[in-house]
Amino acid sequence: MQKYKVTVLMPVFNTPVDQISLAVESVLKQKFTNFELLIVDDGSTEAGLLDYYEKIKNVRIRIVRKPENSGIAKTLNYGLTLCYTDLVARMDSDDIARDTWLGTMVEFMDTHPEAAICGCQIQPFGIYNTPTNHPQVVSKDLVLRKNIEWFLNHPGVIYKKDVVLSVRGYDEDIIYRGEDFACWMKLLKSGYTIYNVPQILMDYRVTHFYNKPKEDLQIRDKYKSLLAEKEPVICCMATFPGRAFALQEVVASLLPQCDELHIYLNHYETVPDFLNHKKITTYLSKDHYGDLGAVGKFFPVFEFSQTGYIFTVDDDIVYPKTYIQDTIAAIDRYQRQCVVTYHGRIFHLDRKIESYYKDYKYCVNYKGTQPRDVELHTAGTGVMAFHSSLLSLSLEDFKKTNMADLFFSACCLRKNIRIMGLKHNTGYFTDSSRFDKNNSISYLFHMNDEYQTKFANSLNFKHIKPFNNDKTTV
Repeated sequence: MQKYKVTVLMPVFNTPVDQISLAVESVLKQKFTNFELLIVDDGSTEAGLLDYYEKIKNVRIRIVRKPENSGIAKTLNYGLTLCYTDLVARMDSDDIARDTWLGTMVEFMDTHPEAAICGCQIQPFGIYNTPTNHPQVVSKDLVLRKNIEWFLNHPGVIYKKDVVLSVRGYDEDIIYRGEDFACWMKLLKSGYTIYNVPQILMDYRVTHFYNKPKEDLQIRDKYKSLLAEKEPVICCMATFPGRAFALQEVVASLLPQCDELHIYLNHYETVPDFLNHKKITTYLSKDHYGDLGAVGKFFPVFEFSQTGYIFTVDDDIVYPKTYIQDTIAAIDRYQRQCVVTYHGRIFHLDRKIESYYKDYKYCVNYKGTQPRDVELHTAGTGVMAFHSSLLSLSLEDFKKTNMADLFFSACCLRKNIRIMGLKHNTGYFTDSSRFDKNNSISYLFHMNDEYQTKFANSLNFKHIKPFNNDKTTV
């Protein structure tokens, strides 16, 4: 159990003693007291900077000294590894925190579980005194559309440590300035939203007017262009010869929307001519793992470590024209932290499952209307997507062919990855009419799902909890 609620991380390098004293005392005078102040001295050459605070041995102050100066980014990353708390608040060694700073920031994070990072307004003092008016909600789209650069202050910010570490923290090749901007850009690119509270909670020392040097502008251009980059959309499918006519219709619905379409061809001897397209990559099962059935749709994922938005699709569903953009918006809305699907089940947890396909508490059906997003126990992989950064897969995750949904869901359960069933209306998807549904895998398994039922009962499904803004339960 962690001793404190939040760690205040303060790097120091040759800051004048009187300024350090004001900064530290302002933290110690916070009305919210459940914190630790971690001061990391980045190889200061000025003697005695922190002697007083080492002598008084305040239980809420921890001082770590580095033997030599390495720059702000490396010092912050090092400091993050020393933080014992989930929440980290940033404080510079020459600024002054107002006494409601920590309490306000912690309360915001507690009441907004979807938030990974939040800043506050600041009041500059010294030779510049115009307070900030940062937007309270900052998205990737807002930054690109309005071309704003200054939307979050490093001093005063609070964030979830694991989220910042998930984007590899601060970039250590940035020595002097811009490490914070680079980090914010990476968070936005990863689908996180940045928040600001409206209150002025930090007094920010300004000792000289700052003209951006060429190197700083290059850093901003580099990371802003990174934010603007379009990540590839990769669709993955498995099929067999009996679906050739339906496959043409399905492929036609997907190609305009995706960047790559990978198709695992079970039992095919040669690649059909209509699949010769610059966006399509095919894999003959005889040249790889043999007949994988529906599991073949995951072949490109575990074989080639694809990067981008991964969509697993079926060879019998005609996808709507806005399918990709709608689903990516949902992935980003959940900050890339879950799998999303339009089909799946929630099971009763107080008794054994009698039939995997027929005995469930709630079902999200891709053919019907789903009025809201809801967390699921299992996902339908034919209408499913996730960001490649979320999880990795291997062939060993799938114990049998043609049971991709259940084995994939079991993998998510092992890795503590949540599955969200998405809101949609009846008619959003249409089934291809160009094949015999009585010969489908789903139909055959509905007739005999003994193995699926036994396997599902072996899994320790968890109680469904609200995810981010979703306050409802089924």
